[in-house]
Amino acid sequence: MSGLVQNRRDLAWLFAIAGIAVLLCLPFAHHMAWLGDEGILLHAADRALNGHALYRDTFFFLPPGGVVFLEGWFAIAGVSWLSARVLAIACIAAIACLTFLACRTASRRAPLSAVIASAWVVMSQGYWTQVSYHWLCAMFAMVAVGAALRAVDAPRTARRDALIAGLAIGAAGMTMPTVGALAALAALNAFVGRGRNLIAYIIGCAIVPLALIAALAVQGTLGAAFEQAILFPAQNYSPIQGVPFGAGAQAQDRPMQVLYPLLAFAMLYLAARDRGRVFGDRRIHICVAFAIAGFISCFPRPDTIHIAMAAPLALPLLSAVLQGIAAHWPKALRFAAAGIGLGLLVPSLIGYADYAKAVRSVETVNTARGPVRLQGQAGLKEILARIAATPAGDRFLFYPYMPLLPFLTARTHVAAYDLFVPGYSPGWQYRGACIAAMRDAAWVVIDRAWTDPKVLQATFPAMRETAPAEMTAFQTAMDGGFDVAARDGSFELRQRNGAGNEALCASIPD
Repeated sequence: MSGLVQNRRDLAWLFAIAGIAVLLCLPFAHHMAWLGDEGILLHAADRALNGHALYRDTFFFLPPGGVVFLEGWFAIAGVSWLSARVLAIACIAAIACLTFLACRTASRRAPLSAVIASAWVVMSQGYWTQVSYHWLCAMFAMVAVGAALRAVDAPRTARRDALIAGLAIGAAGMTMPTVGALAALAALNAFVGRGRNLIAYIIGCAIVPLALIAALAVQGTLGAAFEQAILFPAQNYSPIQGVPFGAGAQAQDRPMQVLYPLLAFAMLYLAARDRGRVFGDRRIHICVAFAIAGFISCFPRPDTIHIAMAAPLALPLLSAVLQGIAAHWPKALRFAAAGIGLGLLVPSLIGYADYAKAVRSVETVNTARGPVRLQGQAGLKEILARIAATPAGDRFLFYPYMPLLPFLTARTHVAAYDLFVPGYSPGWQYRGACIAAMRDAAWVVIDRAWTDPKVLQATFPAMRETAPAEMTAFQTAMDGGFDVAARDGSFELRQRNGAGNEALCASIPD
């Protein structure tokens, strides 16, 4: 980042933007909206710290970069809800600062860049202020965006910037491979045909992946990692994820629905009026490439939050195009346009404020990982208390979609799999989890909300079958081996009975 800071004024802007981002995220420091995606990283990193080998003891559908990063953080800051939230907020603030720097390099206008970066924080934070592989990947990718733009602006430091961009791309690719690959192609625009700079970029891209591949090889899980992080998502992830572009929009993030159409229209307008600026400026070329990468990376689930997660890649182009369009306008017209633009942000600010107010009214509950504001389903507080009251050495199976619950309760989840979703989880995962439960679990916790066909269909509109044979057979086996001990809201706590054995799992098809 230091290579991108040109003067003290830039530094002042950075402090301001970092402060704004932290303040906007603070209301959600202890907030937990649901038990799903955040737990994927948190639980995997916690298990790794306790000796569970990734890809052998823990099934993981992504490269190891995010888990390794979080594992290192936990080793320094401790395993707690607070340390996880500090990391999440730091990551969001870093993305905002890196977005500002990239936008300023692209547009030469610090105030415009500051507004764009701050507006992104307003539109994206609240429900998704959490530890996420999307945010980690966006942070790494934005380092690459800034370094690529800086390489064009400052040829004297281009080789260093090429190496930095490559390192960041490698880290992004080892967090989310599709985003990393798209960003790698986008950044290539800054270095292709530049001899030693290109070599430095390629070397940088290879360092992080090679280091992690070597670590997996030493661990003996390289083949399993390829199967789980590359082959499995290619075969199982996309079929159930499809939603209309911009689905799920609310007042806070609704502008994300029009970000890419606005960019396309603005680019066409600028090209028609100033063809030389569009086709002759390498910075514009790089910004276009990263914007395309961001757009493609929204799929196969291009709802507003996934658009927001990829939006930083497109925002430098937005800043450059807006500046190019307004460059020759009279000052009065520029001020009027700025006022209209700020006015359009008011609904997002109101939406953000309403959500922050709602979170403040949510009850705080103590968990094994620290105090948490539980804005989740009915019965969550009660099931947490019931789990805490069980003998300390008892082991659990958490089913079907709550990887955050074993992290919050600091209890052992006996299966290698965290997620059980129809159309995504194959039968052999259901059977493996069933066998693990019959062998080792004293209790099974079931969230019936995530077995409800209406909930599944609403969440995954492309899902063809909400109760496949493997899911039905698994649940029948759980009914046979574990008796209901308590029901709280949608949660069900089941205790092992005398009839539980692995034979109950034999009917689960592949």
